Amino acid sequence: MKRSEILDLIANQLDFLNGKFAGYRVDFNTKEIQNADVILTTLEHAGMLPPLREKIENDRFVGFSSTLYPEWEQE
Repeated sequence: MKRSEILDLIANQLDFLNGKFAGYRVDFNTKEIQNADVILTTLEHAGMLPPLREKIENDRFVGFSSTLYPEWEQE
């Protein structure tokens, strides 16, 4: 999942909490996204990690190996 998609989800929830929710939307203004970013950044600093993604490496001695690591999808 992309980080921007998470910000949209949080911004929609903020709309809901503020009694402004009228259906899912993605056309938030800069201030609304900044408010959502404060929440997401706080969670990230507290230790919440992005979804795990698989990284496949080719080691000439071992062959292919796979590692999971946390990363947001590219925008």
